[in-house]
Amino acid sequence: MATHYTIDVQTRSVRISYSGSVTIAEMYEGRRQMLADPLFDRTFCHLVDTRSVATIEMNGFTIKDFAQEQVLAGGGRRAIVVPRSPDTALARMFQIYRQVAGGEEKTEIFRDMEDARKWLGLPPKDP
Repeated sequence: MATHYTIDVQTRSVRISYSGSVTIAEMYEGRRQMLADPLFDRTFCHLVDTRSVATIEMNGFTIKDFAQEQVLAGGGRRAIVVPRSPDTALARMFQIYRQVAGGEEKTEIFRDMEDARKWLGLPPKDP
């Protein structure tokens, strides 16, 4: 699967990784599994890692639909790491659609993993 998540109860964080060719169906399935996980907590921060993505099957319509669901608690933080410029536009659309949908969480987009980890208050190195 091109989507994977890891829940770290100690750091109160969820790391969501996408790799290879990612489809919207895989993203929804990954989200469904994450939300059903007994360790999942809506108050945990989210670190979304797209550094290993080759292609992503999304457009404005699918991003809008994907952004409708409230996954984080209000006031939560989501950092999206997007190293390539074309994918930054998709991440920015997600960020805007979350705001339009009434999302109270904070979402920021980063090119560098360490900057994202710092913003989330996570330790400086990947576990």
